[in-house]
Amino acid sequence: MVLYDNIRRLRKLLGMSQEELAALTGYTSRSSIAKIENGEVDLSQSKIEAFAKALHTTPQKLMGYEGMEDLLPINLYRGYQLPIFEYIPASCGSGSWDEDEVIDYIVLPASIYRFNKHKKYFGQIAKGDSMIGVDINDGDLLVFEQCNTPENNMVGTFSLNNEKCFCKRVKIKDGKVFLVSENSDYMPIEITEDMDFKMVGLLKYIVKEFRQEIGG
Repeated sequence: MVLYDNIRRLRKLLGMSQEELAALTGYTSRSSIAKIENGEVDLSQSKIEAFAKALHTTPQKLMGYEGMEDLLPINLYRGYQLPIFEYIPASCGSGSWDEDEVIDYIVLPASIYRFNKHKKYFGQIAKGDSMIGVDINDGDLLVFEQCNTPENNMVGTFSLNNEKCFCKRVKIKDGKVFLVSENSDYMPIEITEDMDFKMVGLLKYIVKEFRQEIGG
């Protein structure tokens, strides 16, 4: 399955649709690529070579004989390989990843996004409409810089009572801390002493319509 997983992952990293990959590899429809990426079709050596050429890599790398970092085409080295979490593990706040919790990776080009090489970044897909006031919509990819020190007016992702992290604005007033939505339909959450409250990341970028961009 390594071969098929690598085809799917590299196609997404390159921003290529299944229709485009089908045309480059001699197939007539996206459904053929979908079956290949799901491991339902055995590929001949000539087809593996065709996929490697279309995805700007080598058959050996595509088949998993070398590491994931070596799989990426040379032009993608100039970007940041961002891990994406559905549920952000507490370990993110301490500076380490739990690789089992990563649901995908995407390379963000350095020509558009700026990353500090001394810091770590991660992504989470926005859900709901509580932050529409800052143009965060359902399905957007939120890019966070690891940060565990909240300051007034920061927008970040926060863990409350060891539940999954969610994106809010932090407000600090008269010694009290609140998590505030950017939608008047939602009431602020006051952080009290009996709550287990952690800041995990500071919002750096919003990648719009993320699901549509990488979806099959």
